[in-house]
Amino acid sequence: MKRVFAHIGFAFAITMLVLNLVPAKYDYYLMIGLAVLLIASLIIKKFRQALAVPVCLGAAVFACLIFILTFNLYVIPEQSLDGRKAECEFYITEEAQVNENGEYSYTIKTTEIYRQNSPQNIKLRLKTNKALDCECYELLHGTLSFFSIGDNAINSRGYWGDKIFLTSKLTAYSKTGKTVNSPMKYIEKARQGIRQRLSQIPGDEGALSRAFIIGDKSGISLKLYTAFKSAGTAHLMAVSGLHLTAICGFLLLIMKKLKIKDKVAFSAAIAVIIYYSALCGFSKSIMRAGIMMTVLMLGRIINRHGDTLNSLGLAVFIICINPFAIWDVGAVLSILSVLSLCTLYPYVFKRVKLVKPFKNYRLNDAVQYVLQGVGGAACIMLYSLGATFIFFGYISVAGLVSGIILILFGSLATVLTLITDFAIRLKIGAPFIFLCRIINRVIIFSVEKFASFRFSVISFENYFGIVFAIILIIFAFCFIINRRWLKKAAIVSFAVIALSLVSMAVVNATSSYVYIAENGAAAICSGNNTVVYNVASKNDYYSIKHFLSSKNKGIDYFIVENENAYSKQLAKQFGCNNIIENNYSKNVDGDFSFSYNNEIRPYIFKATVDGVSVAFNKYEAYSNDINIYKKECTDKYGTFKLSNGDIIYRINNNHYSARRVDIWQE
Repeated sequence: MKRVFAHIGFAFAITMLVLNLVPAKYDYYLMIGLAVLLIASLIIKKFRQALAVPVCLGAAVFACLIFILTFNLYVIPEQSLDGRKAECEFYITEEAQVNENGEYSYTIKTTEIYRQNSPQNIKLRLKTNKALDCECYELLHGTLSFFSIGDNAINSRGYWGDKIFLTSKLTAYSKTGKTVNSPMKYIEKARQGIRQRLSQIPGDEGALSRAFIIGDKSGISLKLYTAFKSAGTAHLMAVSGLHLTAICGFLLLIMKKLKIKDKVAFSAAIAVIIYYSALCGFSKSIMRAGIMMTVLMLGRIINRHGDTLNSLGLAVFIICINPFAIWDVGAVLSILSVLSLCTLYPYVFKRVKLVKPFKNYRLNDAVQYVLQGVGGAACIMLYSLGATFIFFGYISVAGLVSGIILILFGSLATVLTLITDFAIRLKIGAPFIFLCRIINRVIIFSVEKFASFRFSVISFENYFGIVFAIILIIFAFCFIINRRWLKKAAIVSFAVIALSLVSMAVVNATSSYVYIAENGAAAICSGNNTVVYNVASKNDYYSIKHFLSSKNKGIDYFIVENENAYSKQLAKQFGCNNIIENNYSKNVDGDFSFSYNNEIRPYIFKATVDGVSVAFNKYEAYSNDINIYKKECTDKYGTFKLSNGDIIYRINNNHYSARRVDIWQE
């Protein structure tokens, strides 16, 4: 059987995907059912001789076993601490992330939890209002309050994929005078050294350099981060195969010029891959690239030809040993991108090579380069549609073109940043810092231009999930019944997806929406009118801006509780002249009735159009009556005060309410 690891890896991953979707109580039944099918495939001669069926079923049964063991040995014991408090000894594993409200977020590990029957040596998040006065891997003693991060991998926002099942708050702490010895301690020191040296490159240019080398996006402004997402180039900031290939390719080129033997060069490259993966925190995307490149290098050392799909399957299998990694967005998009380039892109490449519109071969090469770039981006986008629908709810059309330019510049910037870091060590960094700033400025300028296109982003509607499911069923049917129909199925699928994207653009222009940002800002779109309310923070500004851009909406009325720079800037950018401050305005009419009460201070929006789509992050509801309360709320039980920062969004017709504190709760 060819490509054994490809069969094992993808069967393993698909099973993990299903196990994360179904309730945990059904995992045993699924494993028993798959085990029965495995035994049947070994008994039936036709399937036994084919090997593929029993191998895939064996991988699926093993996936069930790993998932059940992990869930029972790690998740359940750790989540038993939810809502409890205990004295602990712990240490910080990496530098803090600071949000715009000045709150600090750390990743910590416990060495001792002084509570009976508690799990030990667990990894969790810690939130504090002030920076902790300690170094990484310095042992601390303190009192922690524990809180669960979601009840499954899907709604944990990627934390379960990092084996973090709890978040915590610190009551008090003291230093123990001890430090924890770990190899990662020295890796973290190396990260801090790179971060410190590259801080000599100011602003977003320096932040981009740090993102290219160690995946540290903490210094990137929200404006630039939003632009990268809209331009479809956010993957450039996540260290992955692009960066690892650029670095290893550069090092191999140097060793070739120095006439170092291939086996020695490839062995050195493997060592660099392992070290660099650790430097980037063993993120799922870098692990995928690192495993595949290591397999390739080992093949060159022992004079064996590597198979890309087999290498990808092995990488997928190793990554999915952590059962919740399959819901890590970086891992999923990285795997799907490589899969598209291995399977679909070769057919596109063959067709592009036949395109020769000019007699001059250099012009033909230029045309083919552009077409190859667009074709590769289209292949990746097609394979990633399902993932982008689930994780983001939108796609970047600009990414079809932006990748051609920015991938080239991103690779160059990665290598140049590596050289700059080395030059700074030698006290000759000034000219390299200058070059880094120039190329990063070109990248930033290009990203902002691509992001500024009106239709750079297209949002998915709910029915797109049905469309995507139908396409998968069509392909599965053709694969099982008659593989000759696959080409026809591909043509039909392209047509269906194109029609869906066009229809989504039309739906965006005609539908009614209510969007609630993380910090309480709201945008209501109904008919030809759009009302925006209370944009008072940087996060709100970019969230509302991104939402309006994705729906191709302007702003007709802007309700401002307290005048601030964010509201002014957003109103100016979208050309809004109707700004309402601290009182009810009769100018807000048409499809809306808006009431504002200064005395009891609840803010109430009432959208009068049927079928308003209300988005509370990923929740959807439909209503004719949408209320937004702040400060205090009146209902059938009376009037009650809301804590500072709390907001209640209530959809009356569907009996749905959500209260925003730090997380969303239904």
